[in-house]
Amino acid sequence: MGEGSGPDRTMTSRFARAAQSAGVIRSWLRERLSAARVPPDVVDVAELLVSEVVTNAVEYGEGNEIIVRVATDGDVEMAVHDQGATGAPHLHEATPDDVRGRGLAMVQALATSWGTRRSESGKWVWFRLSPGPGPRRRGPGVTHPVNGHVPGPTG
Repeated sequence: MGEGSGPDRTMTSRFARAAQSAGVIRSWLRERLSAARVPPDVVDVAELLVSEVVTNAVEYGEGNEIIVRVATDGDVEMAVHDQGATGAPHLHEATPDDVRGRGLAMVQALATSWGTRRSESGKWVWFRLSPGPGPRRRGPGVTHPVNGHVPGPTG
């Protein structure tokens, strides 16, 4: 895992692309965000949303691993990379009887912003959480909200 320096603390780790990884990643994330003194309510939302994005990466991605990156700079930015995915994720309108299809709707409802970006080997799905009340941007973006690209490896 790489650690950043300065006011922007960035941490990256690789995990097996397996169903049990969502729980491992939630624990990894909680530990890092708590150490960065992120408010507990933001940590809770970050755990929920990263679990949804990781579950999609496990289910729809390819390869043996996924990459998770978190940056804290007052806000929390998460990015999850999966290999081999051919299409961008899209929102579904789940019916009350559907047992699936609500993950990205939760990301859209709870994240300050979110989006996707293709890489040479797959795609990144990212989201940003800002502590406190504030405007929510509706709908996905295609670039990273701060510097125009998704943090992390391009391949």
